[in-house]
Amino acid sequence: MMRIIIILFFGSIHPGFGLVTGNVSGKFDPGDTLMKYSYRINGTVFSESFYTVDGTGCFYKKGDSLYFITAKHVLSGCMMSRKAIWKNGVYPDMLIISGKDVSFFVDIGKIKDTATCLPQLQSPDIISIPVENKFNLEVYSIENFKTDSISNGGQIKIFGFPSDSNIKNGRANYSAPPGELDWDSGSYTAVNHSFINILSSNRQIPPNEKLKGYSGSPVFFKEDGSNEWKISGIFAAIITDTVGRRFVIMPKIDNVLPNKSRSVN
Repeated sequence: MMRIIIILFFGSIHPGFGLVTGNVSGKFDPGDTLMKYSYRINGTVFSESFYTVDGTGCFYKKGDSLYFITAKHVLSGCMMSRKAIWKNGVYPDMLIISGKDVSFFVDIGKIKDTATCLPQLQSPDIISIPVENKFNLEVYSIENFKTDSISNGGQIKIFGFPSDSNIKNGRANYSAPPGELDWDSGSYTAVNHSFINILSSNRQIPPNEKLKGYSGSPVFFKEDGSNEWKISGIFAAIITDTVGRRFVIMPKIDNVLPNKSRSVN
């Protein structure tokens, strides 16, 4: 089993560290923000040109164990059912997960080298990695929001780190706040399958280039008449059918929770 270790580091990448605490319920506190549960994950490649690999993820706690959840392709380099062809054939071996007060490294060499890139229904595009928290740092985690499915008639919010916000003046911009996608009641239809939720919308879904970096973002939803925000899955991909309709693919977190975890395929 692969483990990652939280590492504090000092310098220009992310100065200043401290403790953060998680929410104790799924109820929305006006003094709180849902965006704090989304963590940036990115890596940099210096080859013939500078470019970054970007994504988003979240933490999940179970007992004394801590897990990081994101879209599997963010760590494996897979795109749908094939290996992605990155610039000059290079994909980073190390990614950085960062939040407001904590940053750490993830060695993804084994994941990307062994991934077979199966289609969504055979191997949903979601992965959890156990985190060895040697420094006993607390992070914002989503376990109190978890539910099984998304219902029609409600509000959806997704907070992620789009690629165009992660670069400033040609350098990595770790202080950029997350971007937001949202759907109001009546503007979407959710279809629940055993592994994934599929969302269709009568409102235009942003073009793919505007969604790069959102992969792995937790998908919050709140039913009409409720003050309680819930999470069923993460944002993984946009697919287009034969007549041009676009759908949001959201693998369920249940796929990778402890005792239900799948191998990296």
